Amino acid sequence: MKRNILILFFIIGLTALEYGCKHEPLSMDKCDRKTHMSVTGILQDASLLQVDNGILLEVDSGGQVNYSKLVIRFYGKPELISNNSTFSNFSAYAIVAPSFPVCWDLRRIRVEGVSANGVQDLTSLFSLCDNYVGIGSVPITNDEAFRNAVLQMVVGTPVVLHLTMHQAPEVQQEMTIRVKFENTDGRIFEFTTAAFTITP
Repeated sequence: MKRNILILFFIIGLTALEYGCKHEPLSMDKCDRKTHMSVTGILQDASLLQVDNGILLEVDSGGQVNYSKLVIRFYGKPELISNNSTFSNFSAYAIVAPSFPVCWDLRRIRVEGVSANGVQDLTSLFSLCDNYVGIGSVPITNDEAFRNAVLQMVVGTPVVLHLTMHQAPEVQQEMTIRVKFENTDGRIFEFTTAAFTITP
């Protein structure tokens, strides 16, 4: 009988620890350097892909891709700038404490097509999404609504984003795609794909 009562108190105590700890809600409407990671670059070269029956296939250098099947995948580099954390309620977790959410102080994205004829701005032809299917994709407009949508996409780690085209370019020619990111602190980072041809 004593053993059953002790087990009951132990279970009630664990329940009180789990649900009694203060939970700090996360707010993505502003970037707090003390509790959020920041995107400070691109981790690796972008992957030039195409969707074929729901499967992602790599595009060879010099290959052709229909604009509606084009996917450019890239990985953001999140870093924790400072950690003066006020989180102190991880003692009741049976797993590792959750990682810090990611906040991207993005000012603008510029997508350029670089070819033998020069550089042309293709930003208005592309959308950004966190999945290659394009569900929830947001056209790149670089306005406040676009930046808020990007914040919601990159809240978790790893930061994997996809560029998809929602409109074909005017000229069909071999080109590389150069994507430039500018943060609000003035840092600029970019990546360039292999050369390929976008078809209508």
